[in-house]
Amino acid sequence: MSYYLGTLFLLYALSLVKAQTSSTPTITNCTSTTAGGEYIQTRCDHGAWPTTIDPIIDINTTSLAIEYTSATVESLRPLQRLPLMFSLHLDNFHSYDASGALVDFPLQNFTRLLDRGEMHFLSLEYTQISVLNADLFNGFSNLLSLTFMSCGIESISPDALQALGAQPELFLFDVDFEKKLSTFPWEVLAPVAASLKYVSLSYNDKLANIDLSSSTATVALPMLEEITCKRNPALQTLPRSVLETLRFRNVTIEFTENGNVCDGCLDLQQLLVCYQKTKNCYR
Repeated sequence: MSYYLGTLFLLYALSLVKAQTSSTPTITNCTSTTAGGEYIQTRCDHGAWPTTIDPIIDINTTSLAIEYTSATVESLRPLQRLPLMFSLHLDNFHSYDASGALVDFPLQNFTRLLDRGEMHFLSLEYTQISVLNADLFNGFSNLLSLTFMSCGIESISPDALQALGAQPELFLFDVDFEKKLSTFPWEVLAPVAASLKYVSLSYNDKLANIDLSSSTATVALPMLEEITCKRNPALQTLPRSVLETLRFRNVTIEFTENGNVCDGCLDLQQLLVCYQKTKNCYR
């Protein structure tokens, strides 16, 4: 009898899940506003991404935000061609496989109809991307700003930004609130060294290493103006080779609340003085 009741309860629970899933509305119409008289900002949010027809998006959209959205990878409909768009923001865009498991968002497939070379701003929040590699950014050759926050990043390939290196324009690169990331390869910045001005590596719970491979030529960052590196509790050391890349100009450094005893440094000189005194802060 208990087995029979248990089976009925399970079937009932499954029916509730199915009903809840099927009741998720499909995004059909996105809202647009005009900013500055010439820029059209469009938002698509709170619903399932359509699988058979394109959502209604203003063809003159310049900035698009897609938020609180879901889709299955197998039936994900690519974003339609938007010839004037230069900014894409994805926030809580969850992609699932056929079994219902959360998987990496297929950025390349989703943006294949766009002119990626015209994209200048790309940001992802709470949208799963477990690995940053060169394939992910194929075609995004003219980005000015690239940011990730809480995307489940586990690793970053040293050549991840290679597609941006032909005529680099990227000036801002942020990787924040990534709870699974343990190592940041400093040489990933090499392709965009001629343009990069701002870097943020903050609130990454497991970030323990910021490394510059000994087999890689020293990365010079002549344009860098500011680096924010704070609240990375596992970060104990910085290699001398990384610090050497910051010597080209007066770089502002916010180095606070990490696992390192050199805390509260606001510029490279303060950081070097602290390191010289403690001896164990760099390697």
